[in-house]
Amino acid sequence: MNPCETCERNCKEPCWKVDRGLLVEPHSDIDASSYVFGHMLLYALRFALGRTKYVPCEVADFIYPLVPKIDTQALYCMEFEIAAAMKHGHDIKSNEAVEWERLLGKIGVELNERRRQHE
Repeated sequence: MNPCETCERNCKEPCWKVDRGLLVEPHSDIDASSYVFGHMLLYALRFALGRTKYVPCEVADFIYPLVPKIDTQALYCMEFEIAAAMKHGHDIKSNEAVEWERLLGKIGVELNERRRQHE
């Protein structure tokens, strides 16, 4: 199975969500580079860090492909929040830790790339 173009995971089907009977594509006409949207994602991430079951995975999966477009300040905050939650344990289970580590890695790569571009 090849990685999905949307989230780079091995999905059985394209990453489309079915929500209450409506087909929703997570990145259709969103301005992910806007300050407000980046911070809305940060708030969702903060909420998800304290949850278990499906919420952390869904939030991480939604944010992952948008990382290159998200506002730099929001990315720094996300990086800090994930690292702090993982360091302090905040009830992060092993399967959720994999999702957070994956997202943290993607954010780190993106922030390093942005730093290099500004040098």
